[in-house]
Amino acid sequence: MCLVFNQTLLANNQNLRLIVRMDDCYVSADSKTVRIIRLFEKHKTPINVGIIPFKNPADTLNPIYRSRYAEIFVHGNKHEKEGNDEFTGLSYLKQRDKTQRGKHLLESKGIYPCCFAPPWNGYDDNTLKALEKSDFLIISANEFGPKNNSKIKYVPSTCYSVKKAIEVLEKESLFNGIIVLLIHPYEFNSDADFELLEKLLIFINKNNIQTRYFSNLNSLDENITAKRLEYHHYPLFYLLRKYDILGFNHTVYYEMGSLITVNIIEWFLLLIISLFGHLKYINKLKLYVSITTGIILLLVVIIFYSYKSDSYRWVLLYKTSVIALFIWLNHRLINRKKLKAAQAT
Repeated sequence: MCLVFNQTLLANNQNLRLIVRMDDCYVSADSKTVRIIRLFEKHKTPINVGIIPFKNPADTLNPIYRSRYAEIFVHGNKHEKEGNDEFTGLSYLKQRDKTQRGKHLLESKGIYPCCFAPPWNGYDDNTLKALEKSDFLIISANEFGPKNNSKIKYVPSTCYSVKKAIEVLEKESLFNGIIVLLIHPYEFNSDADFELLEKLLIFINKNNIQTRYFSNLNSLDENITAKRLEYHHYPLFYLLRKYDILGFNHTVYYEMGSLITVNIIEWFLLLIISLFGHLKYINKLKLYVSITTGIILLLVVIIFYSYKSDSYRWVLLYKTSVIALFIWLNHRLINRKKLKAAQAT
């Protein structure tokens, strides 16, 4: 069961939206956690709160977590490493037990989380299988974990600084996307830290920037599938985001519709590279004269298209084969015209 709040979201006049994910909270809640949630209550802004079920366990859930502006998700089990992190490398059965126990503990206190965030963002394919079995709908880690389970939705953290989130939101964005801001209570060590967070909250309310719960993303018509995450790994798009080229930014998780621009640029670059290779090398070798070459290219295109893999390597090979078939066809037509002209003379 996924708990969906009736919070009325703010009207949006920008292309970027914000999700705030706060990790490392305890059932009892420390003073910093309470103070942060109170700030979100004050500004009527949603926050997603990750509780570690069995870290500093308490019989009673802190009432602050029942705030209408706080949605709870499960953040691991005990937040203790078993190897590189808490989950990676463990058997499916052990991971299933850990995820189910944490979820059942919160459910026994009247909280029904739909999202799971693994400690240190570490997970593997067994984690995804365990989450599906435990009826989780969403995983929030980083952008680089496995994404082989089509039944789980993916909302990776993208921004790790309140200051950086403000900087990105202040800029005009050409493309639609979500900033997933990850914070921890222990990072707030002075009044200045809380004041900066409040500055962010004031800014997003003043500028009518939409804020989301994880459950909102799952219930709305929002593509948070593995395909969207995979697209962010494509070499060209990865470079555009990493170096903030053409208005893209590495702290934003872009919508599929916004990625059409990247797709067009990718086709254009592949076409230029292929034409260059054709003119400089392939044409000299006369590889495109043979009809057999065209048949082979056509079969390759059909195979690539039929498989429909989301892997960027597969997609790039598919695009390259389409362009190669186009060049072959063009080459054949030109040669035929040359032959007819020669025969006419």
